[in-house]
Amino acid sequence: MNRLSRALTLLESGRLLLSRCLESAQTPREPGRILVLGYNAIGDLIFFLPVLEGLRRRWPQARIVCLADGKEITEDILAGTRLCDEVWVREWESPPPGRRAETARRIKEYGFDLVILSLATPAHDYQGAIAGIPLRVGHCRDLRAAVGGPLERLKRGIVIGEFARRAVLNRPVAMGLGEHAVPRNLRLLEVIGVPVSPGKRPDLPVTEAHRGKVQPLMAGRSPVGIHLGPPASYNYRHWAPERYAELCAKLAAAGAGPFYLIGGPQEAPSAQRALRSFPQFVSLVGRLSLLETFAAIERCRLFIASDTGPAKAAMALGVPTVTVWGPSDPREAGIFWEPEKQLDIRADVSCSPCVTCGMAREGVLNYTVCGHHDCLGGLAPEAVYNAIKAKYPALLA
Repeated sequence: MNRLSRALTLLESGRLLLSRCLESAQTPREPGRILVLGYNAIGDLIFFLPVLEGLRRRWPQARIVCLADGKEITEDILAGTRLCDEVWVREWESPPPGRRAETARRIKEYGFDLVILSLATPAHDYQGAIAGIPLRVGHCRDLRAAVGGPLERLKRGIVIGEFARRAVLNRPVAMGLGEHAVPRNLRLLEVIGVPVSPGKRPDLPVTEAHRGKVQPLMAGRSPVGIHLGPPASYNYRHWAPERYAELCAKLAAAGAGPFYLIGGPQEAPSAQRALRSFPQFVSLVGRLSLLETFAAIERCRLFIASDTGPAKAAMALGVPTVTVWGPSDPREAGIFWEPEKQLDIRADVSCSPCVTCGMAREGVLNYTVCGHHDCLGGLAPEAVYNAIKAKYPALLA
């Protein structure tokens, strides 16, 4: 065992010792104030909603505060669900000077009884403030199980703040490689004795007002929804718009349609590329709010996307989905609720999924410069069409 491996082992031993020393901290019977350091992406937040639902059911009188990204997507969903009483905004990238210190001070002064740290929580930003909360629950990664050598694992642990997380938690929840996000998140509740309902889809805050806005735009028979994603992704997880266009041309020839492009303003360039290849698309890109977009997805007979937030929304809404996977891992973010309504499609590429082992950093295991991206580039529309035809024959009847 080399020195770095030995150092990782010692760090883990120290965490376990610290956890045992802090075992005297018991779950508050009725925590009055709960802090949730949560996700900022649509799909991750949707998979985390069952945790908020469980907290609200167990302690309906508690005041729940979510510290989340300032993006509209997070605030819209959280405000609409009414599962938290306050949303505190945190700028994940380039916050104003002094903002992190201000938030840490606010955490200290609020008097929280319980804090829940999601997998994406920046524990190292607020380590001192969180340490004063009596019960501290959160996920921990097993860095020894990650792909790569000790140096790469050490780098990963530093970048994601894993060591700060382990130092501050007194109810750590180990996560397994390839474990689906929903049961992984629900174990945050199980460790403090909160009952969970893993099979229940979370309730997305789609109202009749949202449906009323969408109805005249999608009149007629049940459409097929397409989410292309933005033209660039930090981990190259979007199938090319031209591939979606070729797929939809095949589906249209077999009797499916109409086809609606759904997404935000940042996806307008992708929509333009798709329309050039398949002018029959009806584009709603940039025309709807997030929750109106959910209402549009709700009307779809089938929803096709890559590994994106709207695809997770379709799953939560009970809409049949087709997800085209590339570098990300369907074991963690793919089929879960109502598997008969969901289809995951991947190319037969030995290095996919690679996100679980790679990092968007210079050096080894950098999945942004793999050199080919065959996991998506090598996936032919004909193969996706055949998989859809086999899974959903009634769509083409």
